[in-house]
Amino acid sequence: MRILVTGGAGYIGSVSVEALVAAGHEVTVLDDLSTGYRGAVSPSARLEVGSYGTRPPWPRCWSGITSTQSSTAPPSRSSASR
Repeated sequence: MRILVTGGAGYIGSVSVEALVAAGHEVTVLDDLSTGYRGAVSPSARLEVGSYGTRPPWPRCWSGITSTQSSTAPPSRSSASR
């Protein structure tokens, strides 16, 4: 299966990505790295840096995807009030 994981560079998302990759799935991670880390993403997964509101990554992210998983964190109060 080709799976898109949003928020896959955070703790929960990266653990999920590792499990999906280990199960033989092709994984694409979409993360803006605001709370996640590039190094947390499995080298076997494809990382697209961006967010829902960022136009450029979306066409590449959705190409051939058969399933999605969201591991995104809600914005913090300090960033939400800006």
